[in-house]
Amino acid sequence: MNSSNAIVEPTIMLSKPSAGTQLTGAGLRATQILWLIAAFILVGMTVLAAPSTLDAYTKQVCLRQSSALSILHLSVQACGAAYFAVDLIFALVFGIVSAIIFWRKPGERVAVLGGFALLLFGFSTTTPLLALSDQPGWQQMSMLIVALGIALFAIFFFVFPD
Repeated sequence: MNSSNAIVEPTIMLSKPSAGTQLTGAGLRATQILWLIAAFILVGMTVLAAPSTLDAYTKQVCLRQSSALSILHLSVQACGAAYFAVDLIFALVFGIVSAIIFWRKPGERVAVLGGFALLLFGFSTTTPLLALSDQPGWQQMSMLIVALGIALFAIFFFVFPD
């Protein structure tokens, strides 16, 4: 076989992350525990806000559309539940993607940042969390989560390609 006809397969060189970009030991455990705490708090706040959010959707959004809903043979309560379900699905998708990224690459700092950014942004932009900001005692917590979610999501896009 002559060398001019030899098939050369391309090789991909994957560089290992440098030691400065990896989380190990106690730092890794701390971030995993912090992510779990954040996830439980966000899910708990969403469950806590569910009745008031469903009521708000039913009274403020769907009641205005009652004539159109009656043509479609849908109740105002079903409309409110549908709006609420869309919010939950949105937050759930962000939460699942966050969990996959975070738990698949828990030692990589960009994955940790992305996991937290998706988790906080996904829940902070839904109506249940924003509905809690109207209730006394929850204003600071919900506004902090919204601010962190938006900030981490913005920072993630500055850091991600590198």
